[in-house]
Amino acid sequence: GERVVIDTGAARYVLAKGPSPISRILVNDEVVATAEGTRGLYVIDQLGRLGVSSAEDESMVVESRGPVAATVRFEGFYRTSDGLPLARHITRLEAFAGQAAVKVTHTLILTNDSDRVWFKDIGWELAVAPGVNPRALFGVSRDEPEHHVVQEISSATPKAYALQESHFMFGHGTDSFKVVKIDARGDEEILSAGEEMGDWAALAGEKGGLLVSVREAARQHPKEFEISDDRVVIRLFSGRAGEELDFDFFTLAEKWNLGELTVEQVGRLYSHSAVGWSKTHELLISPLPAGADCEQAAGISLLNSRPVYVHVDPRWIYETKAMGNLHPKDSAGYPEAEALLEEIVGHWNGMALDPGFYGFVDYYSGPTFTGGMGRRYRLTYTLRGDLWGVYARSGERWIREFAAGTNRAFMDNHIAHWDGPNKTKGLYMSATSSASGELGRKGDFPFYWEERTSTHSSSSTNLNQFMYD
Repeated sequence: GERVVIDTGAARYVLAKGPSPISRILVNDEVVATAEGTRGLYVIDQLGRLGVSSAEDESMVVESRGPVAATVRFEGFYRTSDGLPLARHITRLEAFAGQAAVKVTHTLILTNDSDRVWFKDIGWELAVAPGVNPRALFGVSRDEPEHHVVQEISSATPKAYALQESHFMFGHGTDSFKVVKIDARGDEEILSAGEEMGDWAALAGEKGGLLVSVREAARQHPKEFEISDDRVVIRLFSGRAGEELDFDFFTLAEKWNLGELTVEQVGRLYSHSAVGWSKTHELLISPLPAGADCEQAAGISLLNSRPVYVHVDPRWIYETKAMGNLHPKDSAGYPEAEALLEEIVGHWNGMALDPGFYGFVDYYSGPTFTGGMGRRYRLTYTLRGDLWGVYARSGERWIREFAAGTNRAFMDNHIAHWDGPNKTKGLYMSATSSASGELGRKGDFPFYWEERTSTHSSSSTNLNQFMYD
């Protein structure tokens, strides 16, 4: 069929092929949000061409249904008005009985030569009916999600936005976001500013509203939430600060903070294309009841930013040998061994982010074989798969977040998601590194999408990385 309806008891979602997987959201038979008259899921390339999710050849599959949960998966192209495919998306929606919110996993896939097509805006736009006295609500702290800014939306101030415009990465740069209101003349005024923005924004009024949340929005910059009196726009990649999703080597070299000599050496040696590379985001979209406040909105968003996990007793895992001969964490019985293991995993967890693996492309792409930046970006041998075993021994949240973050980034970065020159969809990306102490090959740099595909990448690849997630 062309549409699917999910009724959770708290909200009804009408899902459909075409511009937006979410066609309408209803609560008590009242339309809270709709894709009608909007761009829906969209991209804008460097030439200004708009591509929207197209029903042409799009798949819509009900992956699961039942009394507790339902999942629907969409896959298709972003196409221009004349049918030109600019990129591809996989969008999966999960709904749960009694819950108004829907969990969304969105993956962008590059299907064109990135020297010919790249992007300056990637987003999702929905129309909202908040009723009178509309307000824009913005979370303004990653670490304290309840901190917020409220801006009344009116003819005098028709729009507001929150933008994470920069972040420390690759040893340079600063963390910076701002919340801005725009008046009727188009003039801007900063309402709030800081280092790392919150994960959420909402449009709320006397009839209700809509909350949107993007997990780790600040650290996957440039991110933006834009609110007007009847629109909510999630910009997964925002060009407002002038940045483009450009894979040109010289653009990347500036981001990577490479020295001039290295840039000259490498830039003249290689051409490349990021075709087949992908980027996945975890989102949450939820209708809000009439009179909803920021505390309520922040609480709903927190279910996306810091999900609730239920963990099997490590003793049961050991006794059943479900994951092999995996002994539970026992700091009382083996204090020195457990302390050493925790120190080692903690060190590598720091190396997954601290050197500067942030931003739309590079978030959680560490750790690397060398620990920081420079050489052998793909190879960590069995570390990524082993992290799930370490997590299963204790159920500690920080280890799970490390395992999920680095393995999911690996799936986006180091597996080809589309066919291209020397690339076969579904296989691992592989690039040659230089001998120790030298630089000059693609494997020495974060060219995750290079250079060719292969069936494995040494012992750095095994299915446990993905199956245990």
